[in-house]
Amino acid sequence: MKRTALLLASLSFSVCVNAQEATQNYFDLGSNINYSAQIATADYGSPMTEDQVQATARRYFDMALKDPYSAKIDCGDYKKGWLSDASKLIYGYRVTCLVNAKNSYGGYTGTVLYEFVMRDGSVAIAKRATGSDGHLERVL
Repeated sequence: MKRTALLLASLSFSVCVNAQEATQNYFDLGSNINYSAQIATADYGSPMTEDQVQATARRYFDMALKDPYSAKIDCGDYKKGWLSDASKLIYGYRVTCLVNAKNSYGGYTGTVLYEFVMRDGSVAIAKRATGSDGHLERVL
């Protein structure tokens, strides 16, 4: 149970750039795959500015939300990072956004946490927190 909590906290709220830190925080689960070498030699894509990151997030939500014009989007700082997708890591610029938008009935849904990895001006992977446990579910 403690390992699961550590995994969720590490995945949801930290950006792992250092290979040793990433291996200890996320992949020390008995896996026989060595991610350290992958992280150490990762290609994060072209550098992005804060304005590009914000615009890319906005474009994503314009397509994903029922009422994108009502969206209240608060994105944090971005850094080089990764998110996992099954047995591989997707590298780029990682950012966390909190989003509250209206649903089909015109009411706000409540704030939802999204994690993105953006690469070369587009969203490479997006995950959304589901439930109160903070589990991240892939949405793109």
